[in-house]
Amino acid sequence: MCFVLMTMVKFISLNVRGLNSTIKRRSVFRYLKANKYDVIFLQETFSSPESERIWNNEWNGKIIYSHGSKHSKGTAILINKNVDLEIIKSEIDSAGRFIIIEGNVNECHFVLCNIYFPNDLTQQLQFLDTIKSKLHGYLSNNNIIIGGDFNVPLTSLDKLGGRPVGEKQRLIDSIEDLKSTYNICDIWRTNHLNEQRYTWRDKALKVQCRLDYWLVSNVLSDSIVHSDIVETNLSDHSGIIMEYLAKGNKQGPGLWRFNNSLLEDSSYLTFMNQVIIESKIRHVDISDPRLKWEMLKMDMRSHTITFSKKKGKATP
Repeated sequence: MCFVLMTMVKFISLNVRGLNSTIKRRSVFRYLKANKYDVIFLQETFSSPESERIWNNEWNGKIIYSHGSKHSKGTAILINKNVDLEIIKSEIDSAGRFIIIEGNVNECHFVLCNIYFPNDLTQQLQFLDTIKSKLHGYLSNNNIIIGGDFNVPLTSLDKLGGRPVGEKQRLIDSIEDLKSTYNICDIWRTNHLNEQRYTWRDKALKVQCRLDYWLVSNVLSDSIVHSDIVETNLSDHSGIIMEYLAKGNKQGPGLWRFNNSLLEDSSYLTFMNQVIIESKIRHVDISDPRLKWEMLKMDMRSHTITFSKKKGKATP
């Protein structure tokens, strides 16, 4: 994986709570242009096929849409007109929840995933399973950037007031599993270990949460020279920003391969039998057998990696 020396890419993700108002939409577009963001992830756009022509003309750059309805959902990835984008592969959700693009941004290769989680816990778990399945084809990539509104605080530092964070522990654990499987990190938390800041708050300011995240491949983290939470007055969400500076050639870890000797390890076989049982229980609501099989393989892979690491450390 090669980068062009000293290439800067500025990212922002923002839940805009609807862009059908001409005044609001133009205000958002002006803000994004004035701050010279290169790659923009938007959630809750409320876009429709009928709105594309007007929005494209007003933005005057590339927009990739995942339409929701005129009153809910919708995600979009906007590309600054001065940015060179080459799309290699894309997956667009028909329900307005996610966009996945593999491509080159100013000759920097990325897998970009813009997501907007539901609010209901059961739906959130199902949605995350779908995202894991969609990302399965990118397991060998070391350049994944996932951003958007996750609708869940991940730790007690990410919430002030309201119900306990632990009420959605199953979802939090599943997100941690995603991070482990794809070797990605919450870049803002990595750079602000003990800081308490929030990206959403209710009108009375009694409940405040950090719900919006950039999850970035670990091999890219050293190239993220700035990450922050910014107030915009354009939504009840704050924007999350990061700046990526390519610093020459950098190689990430290679493609993971299964170690066949584990099949002769009785402790591994016992461990894996339990993983399979728990995976079947966790994904019991998935009706598609192919998706269920993909999720089982993903669980087995991530737990095998964890087992192998622990075994390696324990070996004298």
